[in-house]
Amino acid sequence: RYRDANPYYHAWLAQQAQEEGDWWLALRNYEKALSLAPQDSRLLYDLGMTYSRMGETVTAAAYVRQAMDTATLRSEIAAYRKQLRLLQHRQLVGT
Repeated sequence: RYRDANPYYHAWLAQQAQEEGDWWLALRNYEKALSLAPQDSRLLYDLGMTYSRMGETVTAAAYVRQAMDTATLRSEIAAYRKQLRLLQHRQLVGT
C-alpha cells in the first residue's frame, strides 16, 4: 500500500503513539520512517527527542546532532543546536 511506503505516515503513527505515552511504539515508527527517508532532519530530530523522553540522552544527542548536520534551513539548524546544547547539559548534570 501507498501509506506503508510513506515515511510521513509512519511519523504520524509515531506521534499518535507519543500522545498515548507509548514511547517504544513511537521509536519503532520513527525508525521505519527514517528507513524510508534517512536524510530527513525532522524525522532524525523527532526520533532523538523520543529517546530524550525515555531518558536516553546520549542516543538522543546523537540523533539531534545528525539532524543538525542534515538540516538545510538555518532556523532548523539553530533550533537543533539549541536542543543539542540542552541535551549535552543534561548529560553533564546527570538528569
